[in-house]
Amino acid sequence: MSLNIIRKIKDFLRYQWPTLVHIAKLLPEFINARISQLFKVLPKSTKNIFFILDDQKLWDGANGNSRYIYLILNRFGRAGYNIYLYKRMNLKMYKQLGNDGKLIFKIKNLKIINKLPENTADITCIFDTIYKFVSEKKWKDCVYINTFKPPFCQIGELIWIPYFMYARNYSTGQDELVGLYRNNQRKIKALFAGNTNKQYYNNRKLGNYYGKLTRIEGVQTLLELKDMVKCGESRDSFEEIMSIKDYANDCRILLTNEKFPIKLNEWFKLVSSSDFFICLSGTDYPMCHHTIESMALGTIPIISYPEWFFPPLEHMKNAVVYSGKEDFIEKVKDALNMPPTAINNMRINVIEYYEQYLSNENFIRKFESQRGQIFTIMLHPHLVCSKEIEEAGQKLYTQLQTLLKDQNTRNTASN
Repeated sequence: MSLNIIRKIKDFLRYQWPTLVHIAKLLPEFINARISQLFKVLPKSTKNIFFILDDQKLWDGANGNSRYIYLILNRFGRAGYNIYLYKRMNLKMYKQLGNDGKLIFKIKNLKIINKLPENTADITCIFDTIYKFVSEKKWKDCVYINTFKPPFCQIGELIWIPYFMYARNYSTGQDELVGLYRNNQRKIKALFAGNTNKQYYNNRKLGNYYGKLTRIEGVQTLLELKDMVKCGESRDSFEEIMSIKDYANDCRILLTNEKFPIKLNEWFKLVSSSDFFICLSGTDYPMCHHTIESMALGTIPIISYPEWFFPPLEHMKNAVVYSGKEDFIEKVKDALNMPPTAINNMRINVIEYYEQYLSNENFIRKFESQRGQIFTIMLHPHLVCSKEIEEAGQKLYTQLQTLLKDQNTRNTASN
């Protein structure tokens, strides 16, 4: 064997060894998941959904997008639907799911299939990618789901699927306890807690595309309040907040990281101990899971992206809305000076908004009211589009209109 070949082998092992080790560890887990799916039999039901989720951006576990696969499917699983996910689940796909995406294997009434059902007349088809068989088959309902596409990519009536809490709040059942946490004693006036890793939370796209502060910029702005704000980044800081006896009329910042994580049950306890939660942006988009969590707990959001809710949040009704750095400071001051009566009224409105527009029960009611029609579920569209996304969206829109025409023709012929 030549020295050149030996050198190439050594280089390959040096750079690929961590990946090979990871795959070796993943393989038994993957085989177990595939076997359990292979022998899984879903009960007979009149509520069956055939899902096509093939947008490549959804299968990007490295960027955390794969969590949406679980979050979408889990909504329908919780509502008692049998879910058939159309996917050839090989090892590569399984690896791309990441930890949050793999939670789909914990959904009891979900089965991954790679063949079309013979009889689809009693099955609802929900798709994000158009295949020929979608328009050729007769379905009970045909529903397009828009994720990461321009908002004009839609057919028929439009239903907004509410944004979600963090995925593991659902997989562990924490979300079912929000009613109890709402009754917790409020110990502080305003709170921001969360990760501020600059690698993820200083994305300039938030300012350039959406006109919002990054999370890093938001924390730096809060610190300008000086004596009105206290900042901590340790377990001791968390325990100090949790042990407050007299109400603290100030703003608390609690910075979490890999060395100081907050457990799921601790997170709900922390957020529900505050009257207001300062909802700073996520990584790539203004919307973030902690906003939904705070509203579910009856903690009033201080927020700069009310337009990302449908209908939009309203200033001094169910949110404290700010725009830009200077206004952010003033609105936090307003919150710190707000009397208990006004806070209680706003809390009632926040909980009412959550139950009416963000709860899964309300979404499923709207979904089922559209039966017999072709319609669109809007999840996470690109509200601001690049030229490339706009052009791809126009092409998809034309395909959707053709699909609508074909389905209407088929329905008319069958009647």
